Order: sequence, then C-alpha cells, then structure tokens
Amino acid sequence: VLTLLKKEDPAVEALISVAREVASKETGEAVFRHAAAQKNAERRSFLLKAALKVDPDRVAARLDLALSELRGGPKVMAPQARMADRGLSALGSIARSDAKAALAAVARDKGLKAEDLYYIGFHFSEQAGLNDFGRDVLKGMVKRFPKHELASAAKNKAGL
Repeated sequence: VLTLLKKEDPAVEALISVAREVASKETGEAVFRHAAAQKNAERRSFLLKAALKVDPDRVAARLDLALSELRGGPKVMAPQARMADRGLSALGSIARSDAKAALAAVARDKGLKAEDLYYIGFHFSEQAGLNDFGRDVLKGMVKRFPKHELASAAKNKAGL
C-alpha cells in the first residue's frame, strides 16, 4: 500500500478497500505514520484521507487532517463561509466529542499561525456548545503570539 501511495498510483483506492477488510489497523497505522512524516501539505492531506479510509475511527488522523486543511487555508470571516469550511466542520465534530483532545492537538500544532488560531477560536467562540473550546483556542493564541496584531482582538473575543 505504501509503495503505491508514494507513487500516487490510481490503484490505491482498490487496495485501500482490500486493506480495510484484511488488516485495517496495521495498514491504517502505517499510512498514518507515512502521512505524519510529510512536509508537503497536499501530500499529507492525501495520505491522511487514505489512512482514514482504512481506519475511519482514528481520532488523531481526523484531527491532523482538520488542522492540515485549516493551516494556511483561506480565512473568510463571514459566518456562511465559516460554516462551509471543511476544516472547521471536522474540528468541530471532534471537539464536540472530545474537546480536550482537540484543544491539545491545536496547541501542539506548531504549523498553525496566529491567523489560523484566531480564525479557529473566533469561529468556535460563537458556536453553541463549543464556545469554551473557542475561547480556550483564543487564549492559547494570545499566549503563543502576545505581540501579534490580532492578540488584542483575541483577548476581547475571549473575554480576557
């Protein structure tokens, strides 16, 4: 599977279906480790999606994929655009079931810039049931980037 993934062979989809039936956990783990080693965002995203097809219950891969889609992507602050953002939607789904794991993943991801964290925190601070998660992301953004131009806006939004 990894050999075909490395080459981005079209036969990967068929092989993933077989792998899902035969050795899902081991194959999913191998694909996930390979994805985690990727520096290229598009390649990483492709491999994470493949890993999730093999092992869809893997929370770490779902978190990584959500953050990968949010990292550096467009930050349109309009509510309709944020509701359509796949990365925010995926992160919200995970945060609803395990906010601590989602917050830890956001805090751990050094690839997220101040703008990314503000976007994430702003969005979730306005979502019923996830506003504490959003405020915690904003607090983390202020702590990590205290001199950034968005820090004062993040403080206001988080109620600091």
